[in-house]
Amino acid sequence: MQTPFTGQAIYNVHDVARYLHWLKRNKGEELSPIKLQKGLYFLYAFYGAIYDVDAKEMESEGSNNLSTLFDAEFEAWQYGPVIRDVYFRNKDNSYDELSIRASVETIRQNPEAKAFIDEMFEEINSVSDFTLVDKSHEDQAWYKAFKNNQDVIDNDYLIREYVVKVKEDE
Repeated sequence: MQTPFTGQAIYNVHDVARYLHWLKRNKGEELSPIKLQKGLYFLYAFYGAIYDVDAKEMESEGSNNLSTLFDAEFEAWQYGPVIRDVYFRNKDNSYDELSIRASVETIRQNPEAKAFIDEMFEEINSVSDFTLVDKSHEDQAWYKAFKNNQDVIDNDYLIREYVVKVKEDE
């Protein structure tokens, strides 16, 4: 039986969203709403999958110190997964420079998680917005929720799906 992926979040989702804005601005670019949402989605899924695999090893060693990258409630929208609160804060330009700088400092406090975000977002950023939409539409977690008119994507199902993908890529 699959153990649900539970634990304490390392970051607040808005800190990660503001950090992604900062990463793009450092390249002289703006972060599109699609890239923000899909970036959060793929960061969450891959982090959960990679650390879920590590968690199995930790469980066998008697440790249960599991974490998620951030708390998330992804909804299955037409163009893929979306965190509603992030969508509206981003749309309303609530991510100002002062809050972005504070979030960058928060992210820097965990060098391992920061390195994960930096490396994974570099890959995410290298493809077009609609390639990310297409990739998210390939995921059964999104498809199942969207097809069944469910608002929320099951995070445990999402992470289990990505555990399989990570193992296939090894």
